[in-house]
Amino acid sequence: MLKNRILGLWPRKGANRQIIISRVWAEMGKTISWGETPVCGFPSMSPCEVGLEAFGIAQSYHPNAILCHTFSEGEKGFDGIKGLEREVVYMTAELLGAEDPMITIDGYVASGGTECNIEAMWIARDRLRDKIRVNGDVRVAVLAPSSIHYSVEKACIVTGIGVGRWAECEIIDPLEEKNVMKRYIPLEDGSGLHLVKSNDIGQIDLNRLEAKIRFLFEKGIRRFIIVLNEGTTLTGAMDDTDGVGKLVRCLRSEWNGQVEFYVHVDAAYGGFIYPFLDLGGLHGLQVPEVDSLTADPYKMGKGPMAEGIFLCRKGRMNSIIRETGYVNSQKDTTLCGSRSGAYAVACWATFQKLGFEGFQDIHKASVIRAKAFFEQIRDQVPKITALSQELNMVTLALPFGLSKNALQELKEKVIDGDKSYRLMWDWFTPDPENLSVLPRKLIKFNITPDVKDMWLNEIIQLFKEILA
Repeated sequence: MLKNRILGLWPRKGANRQIIISRVWAEMGKTISWGETPVCGFPSMSPCEVGLEAFGIAQSYHPNAILCHTFSEGEKGFDGIKGLEREVVYMTAELLGAEDPMITIDGYVASGGTECNIEAMWIARDRLRDKIRVNGDVRVAVLAPSSIHYSVEKACIVTGIGVGRWAECEIIDPLEEKNVMKRYIPLEDGSGLHLVKSNDIGQIDLNRLEAKIRFLFEKGIRRFIIVLNEGTTLTGAMDDTDGVGKLVRCLRSEWNGQVEFYVHVDAAYGGFIYPFLDLGGLHGLQVPEVDSLTADPYKMGKGPMAEGIFLCRKGRMNSIIRETGYVNSQKDTTLCGSRSGAYAVACWATFQKLGFEGFQDIHKASVIRAKAFFEQIRDQVPKITALSQELNMVTLALPFGLSKNALQELKEKVIDGDKSYRLMWDWFTPDPENLSVLPRKLIKFNITPDVKDMWLNEIIQLFKEILA
């Protein structure tokens, strides 16, 4: 009976090893090769070879890194894995500004930034509801810049905090021949996600943030989650985390226990680049009001695809404790449960191999190249607006009114055609709750050691030809 249900997708008998491996190599030949295939826009870079070697060694032990090892003991039998993961968590926390991380920080190596952002939202929701109880009112408002990663909207849905809706506008994408989804309408009761106006590169407008909080306070909202960017996916923008911290401090004092805030920083992109640069100001865990933070080593930290590191202040995870029963009768505070410990080992090996100075050399050189490319675009292709940048990204805004033919040429020859340079492009609206603000089509370059100057020069020439 079982055999009759097999329709040919499963082999009847195990295949020859050589045949299996040959097929794997053939399929990998269809996949990009970092530094060889023209890839100029993906938010990642080639991994460290020592990290990959360490990953293979650790994975061969089939390690389960279940639970958070800064919070509980974890599964028996994987002590070496747990020890290296704790070092990765504390090293990352130190890098991002935590004082005495072994005493002040909890965290774990997750599957990526999306999981970390959902974990943060889960903790924030339950922590705020525990701290502020208002006659059965469970509403929570989430305030984030318009440039926030889509995973925050996903987190609001998964946690039941709520999201508004997107309304179609009259602007038509010439290539897709459909309306651009640009206007966001929050929930009427004030709960759920609110997208706060940002500037052209995606930095949150602090005045609009304060005005939105005060407006929602008048609607009876007493629980606020603020999510900030430190390195957006599309522009690399850095929010004023310190300024938001000061605002939270003032409002807490003004409203004297009537409200509570939770601040989460999404540094998935920037977390492993900006600490190695001289940006000035306070960021990340240097700001006392920041409760938790996301950082992805596989983006700018040369870790293998894919992992995120979730960090939070001690005590924050208490709000989401769940009994496991079967794991040494311990408690779980992670979203994913079971997970491979090999990713933590790979990160540890990478951090040890490169060290602070190694990362600093990589990122400072990339930023210098990004600035040079920014200036070339600005000077040689005046029809395109090059947005200001701080990290290793260069983001271009296309002019309004480009013909369908020009856009099609850009798509096929530059953006994501078969022989293109694999860039990212998307519509961005700085103020999606305001119908009068028009979206802009942005193209993003991510300048890393894998990106060849030859490719960038070729792209400039194509821009000049297509937009002549």
